[in-house]
Amino acid sequence: MIFGFSRLLIISPKHNFTYSLNPFDALNFCKYETQKQYLLSNLIAEQQETAPPAFDGDQQDKLLNSIDMRPKDIEVKESKLWKEKDVSKIEDLKTIEKTFDWSFSTPFKGTISSLSESLKENSTFNQQIESFNELIEQVVGPTELSQLPDFKGKLDYTSKTSIPLLLLGKDNPILHYGEVVLFEDELGDKGYSKCFVRYRVMKDCFFLLLRSYTRVDHVLVRILDTRIFHEFGSNVLIRDFIHKESTYEYLKIKEVDTSSKWSLSQTQSDDIYQNLEDRHHTNDQIVLS
Repeated sequence: MIFGFSRLLIISPKHNFTYSLNPFDALNFCKYETQKQYLLSNLIAEQQETAPPAFDGDQQDKLLNSIDMRPKDIEVKESKLWKEKDVSKIEDLKTIEKTFDWSFSTPFKGTISSLSESLKENSTFNQQIESFNELIEQVVGPTELSQLPDFKGKLDYTSKTSIPLLLLGKDNPILHYGEVVLFEDELGDKGYSKCFVRYRVMKDCFFLLLRSYTRVDHVLVRILDTRIFHEFGSNVLIRDFIHKESTYEYLKIKEVDTSSKWSLSQTQSDDIYQNLEDRHHTNDQIVLS
């Protein structure tokens, strides 16, 4: 199920900046071609081949919205039986090209663009939510919208800056919090996939979690987490991306509960998180100027 009108926006009129977390962009990164085009290592390799090395406008946009890894395909438990089946006598057998991750594991970290451009979008979907743009204009102000500066956001992918956990402790009270579900699916009764955002706002900062959670029954559990932190008054958004994944076989050896009690729980991704193996971890930051 796609929650088409669900979205979370981070905006900064001062920097003409928008950070959008929405279901359609998240699902777009389930496409293999999109993953290939926006994979950070591919973009860096392309940049190094130019003389002199440089990112042009299109590459800068891709760099800002790049992903750190491409999730490997997951096969259902029964796939081994299908592969062993003799199909040599089937005359009209067709092989279907796979273009999309059927498990909806999305490495999407958010869509970064200029605020002025995001308000000019004229797709059919956006025309249906003009009230959403009107709300943004109320927050930003019509005068400011007409005087927005050029957007100059950059990705510092070499940054090792970590999210300052001390600012997220009990001594910094949460003023507002919430959760936005972007999409979820039961994978043809073969598991469960869910993409959602949790956020909290304190007096001096905000912190959010974008999670792509995938469970393929009796095969594998995967979590792709992007955490974003911003301290008010700074021009930097610190991001932390982590990929955690384990097979059911591994979880069974570790005596982790994978019963229906867990798999039917609304908190299953939180319950299993600490038991999954770390596969990939990166830090970066978005710098606004």
